[in-house]
Amino acid sequence: MSDMDADKIKTSVKMIEHDLRQPLEREADGSTFSRTFQDKDHTSFYEEALERYGADGAIDPAAERRLRRKIDLIILPLLGICYAAIFGIKKPVTGLNLHGTQYSWLSSIFYFGWLAWAIPSNLIMQKCPPATYLSFNIIMWGLLLMAQAGSKKFVDIAVLRVLSGAFEAIADPAFMLITTMWYTREEQPIRISAWYMFNGVGVAAGGLFGYAIGREMIHSLLYLRI
Repeated sequence: MSDMDADKIKTSVKMIEHDLRQPLEREADGSTFSRTFQDKDHTSFYEEALERYGADGAIDPAAERRLRRKIDLIILPLLGICYAAIFGIKKPVTGLNLHGTQYSWLSSIFYFGWLAWAIPSNLIMQKCPPATYLSFNIIMWGLLLMAQAGSKKFVDIAVLRVLSGAFEAIADPAFMLITTMWYTREEQPIRISAWYMFNGVGVAAGGLFGYAIGREMIHSLLYLRI
């Protein structure tokens, strides 16, 4: 990259920074709001990145492929395993002496929490570091899932199922966001398909457990809960 190109990039960055500091008009109601850089240190990071890789072909294609392969080997398995665990374990614990439509309600009530908390959870994620917020939700979901093993009454497990649905609501949006953070637009569809495929793996594993219980291959529900 020539010195002239670098100067042009620096000038463009300064112009963008200046524009973002100015008040912006809303087209809907005519009101204005201001946007400023909260962390000015970030601008130097972007300037350096543009200086190094701003021109087309600045990154060696072979190095880019090695980097993409390395990201695939780390990010995709983590997303896939988490997705399989979250979406493959949804069935309520049996052995509670349920009657009537209670089992059906336990299967359905999970999504009540999901629907009620999906939008608020997405709004909260926009204000928090995505990795931290997703980790918190997965940990809480796991704790609630373990608590279901100790449930003795329909009401107890029903409450736990609603809360589990609420904490699981952020999974898809957060996984999508993480994918967009690590991959370009052209690379995203096949990566999303890859970790989404693990949903089937989780469901299949849950089906095997269900078959084992139905055929009395697992005699102790207490052992299964542990």
